[in-house]
Amino acid sequence: MRRVLFFSLCTAFLAVSVTSCNKDDDYFDAEILEGIDEQGAIVGKFSIAANRQVQFSRGNLQYQASTDTWKFADHQYDVVGNGNLKRSATYSGWIDLFVRGTSGCDHLLPQYASSRYYNEDSVFYSEGYNNHWYFILKDISETPYDWGSNVISNGGNAENLWRTLTKKEWHYLLFDREKAKELLGLAVIDKKHYGLIILPDGWTTPDGLHFTSIDMYLSDVGDYTVNKKRNNVTEETSLYKDNIFTRSEWIKMQQNGAVFLPITGYTTEWPEGYEPNNEADGLDISWIGCGFYWTSSYYRDESGYNNHFPYYIRFEYGAIVIVGSSDLLCAVRLAKDVK
Repeated sequence: MRRVLFFSLCTAFLAVSVTSCNKDDDYFDAEILEGIDEQGAIVGKFSIAANRQVQFSRGNLQYQASTDTWKFADHQYDVVGNGNLKRSATYSGWIDLFVRGTSGCDHLLPQYASSRYYNEDSVFYSEGYNNHWYFILKDISETPYDWGSNVISNGGNAENLWRTLTKKEWHYLLFDREKAKELLGLAVIDKKHYGLIILPDGWTTPDGLHFTSIDMYLSDVGDYTVNKKRNNVTEETSLYKDNIFTRSEWIKMQQNGAVFLPITGYTTEWPEGYEPNNEADGLDISWIGCGFYWTSSYYRDESGYNNHFPYYIRFEYGAIVIVGSSDLLCAVRLAKDVK
C-alpha cells in the first residue's frame, strides 16, 4: 500500500532528460570549473546548524565497478539515468543511484549492489514484516559506512574528506537557517536540466541575472498525503517557469556558490527471484519529476512490525519530503565541513 501511495505523489514528468557523463564543448568544460575549489567543493557555504557550515560537492556521487573508482559528476546537473540498470561487478560505465550501505566497508554490500537482500550472517540483519532486510541499522554519517569515507578521485583523492548530511542537518539547511525560504528555487539549466537550486548563506545574485525563490512546503516522515497547496497547482511544469538559465548564466550562479540538485529519478530494489505483481512494481528507472537523495539517518517504525527505514530527501514540484523507505536506490550528494 505504501508503494501505491508513494507513486500517487508524483506525476510523470516527460521533460526530464538523461545527461551522460561525457564532456561538453571545450569552452563549457573549462568554465564550469569556476566556483569549485581544489578538493571539488563548490565555494558556497551553507549553514546546517547554528554554528556549523558545509560546502557541497561539485556534483552527485558516481561509481565505476570495473576500476573500483568513486568520483563526482563532472557537472552539477549530470545524471546517469538508465545506465544505472547495467550495474554489475565488471560494468565499465558509471552509476549514481545507490542502495544504502554501499560504501564498500566490511564488504557488507558491494558498491554496485541492486539489492540489500544478503546473507543472515550480517551484523545488520533485520527480520522485518514479511521481509528479511539487510541494511545498516544506525546513522552512518562520519562512519566507514558513509560513502564519503572513500577516496573520491576528483574530490581531494583522500579518505574521509566528505560525508552524507543527516536528516536534522538537511532540515535546518532547507527550513531553519536565516532566510531559508528565500534561498530555494526550482530551475532549468540549458533548457533540459531540471532540479532544485539551493543558495548559500549571504547569497548575492550575479549582475544581470534574477533568482525567484519558491516556498517549498515540508512533508515529514510518514506523511503520504498530498498537501492542499500542491493541489492548487494545475500544471506541474508551471513551477519551472522562473529560473531559466543558459549554461553561461548557470556558470555565474555557480561562481557565487549556488548548488543544483538535479532530478535523478530512482529505481526500486527487489530480492533475487522476486516477480513484480503490479504495474508500479514493474517500473525500472522512474523519471517522475523528482529528485531522490539519501540522508545518513534512519528511524525505527514503532508500529510493532519491527521495520527500520533509512531517511531520504525527495523534492517534487512544490514540496520537499523527508521520508523513510526500505526499497529505493537514491542519489548521494556529499558535503564537507567548513573548518
